[in-house]
Amino acid sequence: KGREEQWRGHIDELRLTKGVGRYNSDANIPVPTTALPRDTSDPNWNAVTYLAGFETNLDDESPAAMGTPTIVEVPDIALSATAASFGTNGRTVNDNSFSRAYLDYGILDEGDFGLGDFTVEGFARSKNNSGSRWHSILGNYLWEATGSWGFWLLPDSSNRLVFSVGGHPKLYGTTDLNKNEFHYAISRNGDVLRLFVNGIMEAKSSGWANVPIGISSK
Repeated sequence: KGREEQWRGHIDELRLTKGVGRYNSDANIPVPTTALPRDTSDPNWNAVTYLAGFETNLDDESPAAMGTPTIVEVPDIALSATAASFGTNGRTVNDNSFSRAYLDYGILDEGDFGLGDFTVEGFARSKNNSGSRWHSILGNYLWEATGSWGFWLLPDSSNRLVFSVGGHPKLYGTTDLNKNEFHYAISRNGDVLRLFVNGIMEAKSSGWANVPIGISSK
């Protein structure tokens, strides 16, 4: 299950691409300045398995059209004009408390990347990191299971982004992201994982060619 949990802030323009590592070098990547394309103007459009801009609802706008996730703890998750990176709305999560509200995507085959290349990216903004909890932007409900993946902010004053696999941090960002909007991306190309924050590659790791990622999402 993909899940938003213990995140106090906003999310917008979430995109999963399966079978394609969009960012295959250490060079800076372009940070979108408009909403992500919803058509074949994206050369990898047919590989997009989930895309949500949260304009009016949570529906998947990708070719996969996997449907609508369930909102758990409804009062703590809402559309908000102040949460928008682009367009009219974004989505606020746990805006007023550290409840356990989250978006439940059910059996997320779209996020089960297996041994293949993939890219996950989106926009987020932390309202307040308490410095004592792992703040999950997006991840697997069974976060410690083999192959499960997720994005977190470190539970300390550094507020750095972390990408974890199997419940263990694997790539660490370097930028303090507390209370700032940021673009994040993870891309696997062959045996290399790269973590980007605001267009800059902040971490890189090799040896991932035979490591299943997302396999436990079933």
